Amino acid sequence: MRAIRRKDGDVFLDRSAPEPRPERGPDAADPLRLVLVRPTLVAIGAADVALARGEQDAAHAPNVLGHQFVGVVEDAGAGSRFKRGTRVGASIDIACTRCDMCRSGLSAHCRERRVLGLQGWDGCLADRVLVPEANLCEVPAGLEDARAVLALPLATALHAARVTRVEGRPYVTVLGDGLIGLLAAQALARMNASVRVLGDCPARFSLAERWGVKHRHVDEVGRRQDQDLIVLASDDARMVEIAPRLVRPRGMIVALAGPGAASRGPELDLGPVMANELQVVGARGGSVPEALSALARGDVETASLMGRRFRLDDGVAALRAASDPDAGVVLVEV
Repeated sequence: MRAIRRKDGDVFLDRSAPEPRPERGPDAADPLRLVLVRPTLVAIGAADVALARGEQDAAHAPNVLGHQFVGVVEDAGAGSRFKRGTRVGASIDIACTRCDMCRSGLSAHCRERRVLGLQGWDGCLADRVLVPEANLCEVPAGLEDARAVLALPLATALHAARVTRVEGRPYVTVLGDGLIGLLAAQALARMNASVRVLGDCPARFSLAERWGVKHRHVDEVGRRQDQDLIVLASDDARMVEIAPRLVRPRGMIVALAGPGAASRGPELDLGPVMANELQVVGARGGSVPEALSALARGDVETASLMGRRFRLDDGVAALRAASDPDAGVVLVEV
């Protein structure tokens, strides 16, 4: 089996990687019901690039990279809700099902959480990948792979809109013009809000304006504290520093955590948070099925976000290409 692997700091194509095999039955080592999936299209994300560079904690790093994919079920076992050949996407947070958080309904905050392709679980830049059945969802008929593969980042963007009451908030700023920030801006703009994006990538300025979203360089904006809602879609220290200086008293900051986000990032200055009675809400994850439905309805535009395509054999080159901030979404065909 082919797989893009990272070992001892080196990222390479392994043409003889071990074939994953689901363990089923009462003697299985893992209580999760595992499904064998053949990825067909993988999107390279910022977390994949960071892991390939060794910028994330290597102690629990997987052997195989990749976390955003569309694929086809090959073996789900007897009694599964998925038939062979079903086209699927997946959420990537894998809960242990046993800890106190899981038992209390907070499995998204599992104490033993593993993350497909990022933390403690091999990823999808391979000919085959094992995914817990509970993480899989069927891709709607008619939704092409190139759109469906963005369900994971869109789920996070939609989650940001859900945890706020954006209706009636006339001034919304998205800090960060990466993929999740641009998707969040589109989602929020559909909710009768006046949305702008602040970033530092000139190539994306005109892109956002096609959607009716103003886009300005973060260094060109004053600090008037007149925004009702700040969506912090970047862990850049400069963005984190200015967030509480843009929002009005008793306004809200929603801090988005992308896949593989560390538990500690740049620290938010609590001085203006306390002085101005700001609400600060963290948001991570979201519903992949909801995102797939939104993509199928055409709620967000994705074609202009796309970059180059590679084959799995050129997966290492794809990771290098994705490190360019102007690259767009880099796709790998498996």
